[in-house]
Amino acid sequence: MFDTALKPQPGPARYTGLGIAVLVHVALVVGLIQGFARPSLPKPPAKTEVEVLMDAPKPPEPVPQPIAVELPQHLRDIPLPIKVPVPDIVIQRDPSPTDIQTRYDGPPVVDYSSRPTVAEPVQSPPVVEPAIRQAGMVCTQMARPELPALSWSGEAVFKILATVREGRVVATELLAARGALDGKTRRQLMGAIESTLREHYVCPGNHRFEQEFAFRVD
Repeated sequence: MFDTALKPQPGPARYTGLGIAVLVHVALVVGLIQGFARPSLPKPPAKTEVEVLMDAPKPPEPVPQPIAVELPQHLRDIPLPIKVPVPDIVIQRDPSPTDIQTRYDGPPVVDYSSRPTVAEPVQSPPVVEPAIRQAGMVCTQMARPELPALSWSGEAVFKILATVREGRVVATELLAARGALDGKTRRQLMGAIESTLREHYVCPGNHRFEQEFAFRVD
């Protein structure tokens, strides 16, 4: 067994260290509390009461009352003037020329004043078509139509009426056609005739002439 008298006792330096440690812990706890504490919200402003001041209604203005005037006795005895009616005055004026009406019993008056003459429309003379003649009587240059390539054989005769304006053929008309022709062959032969009349015929003046064109294909 050990003797308690030989056990070392704590000195003052040890108590000082414990006190410092306690103060440090207390300071940390206080700092944590202040760090987590929420900032205090500002207090709402106090309510302000607003009082509306209204002008008091003005009292109505007093109505002026007539002032009674007392006349002296000598003015009251004067009689008022008597009202005299004024007659209406009508002023006569001289009659104007429009107010004077005249009466005439003689024969009726005839107005001989000049009146504008209306010009009657001038009618142009009717257009007279030139007489129909033969091509050799009016044309100075003629030609034969070129026969197109046809799958047809036989004979055909066309009688043509041509219209000439200023020396050139401007229109053609088929008067008659003889021969066994189908539609395609007839159109091809008519095209050859019209092309020849318009391009190769020269007939000075304005004319209408007839001419026959005969085709034969063996």
